[in-house]
Amino acid sequence: MPETFTPAPVAKHLRRKFPNGNFLPGTLVASSHGHLPEVGNSAPSNVPAPQGLKVVLDEHGKPRHSVRGIIVHRGRLYVADEADEAGDAVKIFEVKTGRLVARIKGRRLTKPVHLILHGDTLYIGAAGTGSILAFDIPAKARQGKLKARTIIDGKLYAPSGFAIGRDGDFHVAERLKQRVQRFSAKGKKKDTFIGGLPDMPEFLVHVPDMM
Repeated sequence: MPETFTPAPVAKHLRRKFPNGNFLPGTLVASSHGHLPEVGNSAPSNVPAPQGLKVVLDEHGKPRHSVRGIIVHRGRLYVADEADEAGDAVKIFEVKTGRLVARIKGRRLTKPVHLILHGDTLYIGAAGTGSILAFDIPAKARQGKLKARTIIDGKLYAPSGFAIGRDGDFHVAERLKQRVQRFSAKGKKKDTFIGGLPDMPEFLVHVPDMM
């Protein structure tokens, strides 16, 4: 049976916080149960069933899949799957059908935790190897097993999120060191952008200067 990725309904707290919000069909909210307990039987009418992502456990009771990031580009859904079993990949699905069509895998791509899109290049943060990888999305979609090139190779301590600044530099959050490191576009370390954080940083968002 082909693996499929199905959309979850909008979480109840989002509808409560934004009562006049227009949440379009396909709004994705992660769920570890295959449905959202908050919603129960009163699922939003503008997001069709099935709801959520069902987590499948292996014989050791560990999840076979762990969604850590999603990106949609050119009719394809890119999903970072961090789980050890059947994971360690960025899986590519057709948005229209939900059909799994390709996987981005590789020796340096273990425990992918964050995805960002910069132009037509998908950047992948790999916590398992302390690396940042890049996959250049071709104009014509490809299928099967795909490979990403390495930008930052093993120089990071548990990267959890990153962003690309206007100058093209990478700013990467390191959980274990509680800091944000800066690298050039070619992966050369520059400096510590922010150090001595009071807690482990997670995802980063770059907000361009509008001035």
